[in-house]
Amino acid sequence: MTRVFAQDADNGRLIPTTSVEQNAEPLGRWFGLTDAELAAALPNLSSFPANAAVQNVLKAKV
Repeated sequence: MTRVFAQDADNGRLIPTTSVEQNAEPLGRWFGLTDAELAAALPNLSSFPANAAVQNVLKAKV
């Protein structure tokens, strides 16, 4: 089987490009957590770049 894209690690394993913290941060904001509460709940969040795609979706007016 050949690799289809760069995140393919073979045998059905994929290398993630987004951390759990990056996915949880907008959800925490939606629930009303402050920056201090987010930092306590997601201590590794500062280790990752801001997830701009998710932020743009949340800020979009429907």
